[in-house]
Amino acid sequence: MASLLARLHVDHFVLDLAESLSQVPVLAGYQIERVTDKVLNVAVPKEMGLNQLFSQLSALNIKVISLKNKSNRLEQLFMDLVESKPAGTE
Repeated sequence: MASLLARLHVDHFVLDLAESLSQVPVLAGYQIERVTDKVLNVAVPKEMGLNQLFSQLSALNIKVISLKNKSNRLEQLFMDLVESKPAGTE
């Protein structure tokens, strides 16, 4: 099971912020989607990790009060496998 989960290249997290944001912050290496003025969805590539994410957020004075996985990791692995399936192998 661990070897399958290790194949995921990106984890998706929901960040709850201490203060409202008027615009989505631009962070190098991360895809960010604003859900509400105090909630962000962030795609975190394995090679970047959470430490760099929080360093960049801190540099912008953005305080995160909680963090949770956006989706089930097994569900995400299944979707990644289906999407990467070569054409004609159905």
